[in-house]
Amino acid sequence: MTMICVCIILSYFILENVNLWIVTNEPVISSDGTEIIRENNEDIALNDGDMNISSESTGREYLALNQTKFLRTCMMIVLCILFPGILIVYFIMGFALKPVYKLKKDIADINGNDLTQRIDSISNGVELNSLAVSFNQLLERIEEVLEREKSFTAGASHELKTPLAVIKANLEVLYMSGEPTKEELEETMEVVDKQINRMIKLVDDLFAMYELRGYDLSDVICVDKMINEIVSEQKESMMKKNISIHVSNQQCMVKGNSIMFKHAVSNLLQNAIKFNYDYGKIDIIVEEHTNDCVIKVIDEGIGINSNAAEHIFEAFYREDKSRSRKIGGAGLGLSIVKNIVEQHGGNITYQPNNPKGSVFIVSIPKLSDHSLELRP
Repeated sequence: MTMICVCIILSYFILENVNLWIVTNEPVISSDGTEIIRENNEDIALNDGDMNISSESTGREYLALNQTKFLRTCMMIVLCILFPGILIVYFIMGFALKPVYKLKKDIADINGNDLTQRIDSISNGVELNSLAVSFNQLLERIEEVLEREKSFTAGASHELKTPLAVIKANLEVLYMSGEPTKEELEETMEVVDKQINRMIKLVDDLFAMYELRGYDLSDVICVDKMINEIVSEQKESMMKKNISIHVSNQQCMVKGNSIMFKHAVSNLLQNAIKFNYDYGKIDIIVEEHTNDCVIKVIDEGIGINSNAAEHIFEAFYREDKSRSRKIGGAGLGLSIVKNIVEQHGGNITYQPNNPKGSVFIVSIPKLSDHSLELRP
């Protein structure tokens, strides 16, 4: 279609120029055979002297004949060039687009249930090769997200199924006994109550993870005051294990969601208490750096194995599942903390404490003094 349009346009301009330069300036023949050009309705002889024009009809017939011949010749040339040109362009474009068709076929062959397939590198063209590489990277990201979702779903299903199975088993034992004693009833009710509380905690954590997808981050948080509140709220838990705590606070302001951020830091302190020894020690340090507010939660508890350290922020991951089940929890706490901190534009890292225990470091962008001055 492009070639046809170009040929028509070129032919039109050629014929228009022929009419402009030949037809309007048409030659006539004098009685002695001399050519005369008609220009601006005036007859100008090509030789010197006055000459009488015998007839203009002969020149007009000659011009009309040649004009028709010229038109036919132009059309024949256009047709002779157009159709072979279209065929040549068709085959050239077919050859040039062959890698595109292959890429399309490879993409269509990828099964949604199996994202391990990848697009082979395409040698014809840097652009297509770059497109194939980008598509493979997209597949890798999608596969990673789906694997996380599958792992999360499997973990949630398992964690919900386990307490239900325990409740069912204890109730069956109770029914089999016929006439259970008061002690048996109390023991069964205690188990049921414990497992129900476990499920409630798990469901609360799942809802918390869902809510992390978006919430208001406009609160101005005074970190040192928030730390004092959290320590005060956890004082009873620390007293049960005779854990001592030392808080080193610097005044530091951050912007975010006060409820969610407090939940994240409180979760770190709860873990430091939960996985600590009796008569253990906890240090909380708040430091104001140039651009960040840094919170360190340091304990002298059981610590984390070096092989497990890189997985501790994954949902439902637990280093020692039997021990974690006895202590309580589904392995969602640190994953929730990580999500909250990242929502606030910060990051959280873990490092072992020397000689024992754990150190969690939270770094959050702090509010500048200029931002504080702008607040009403």
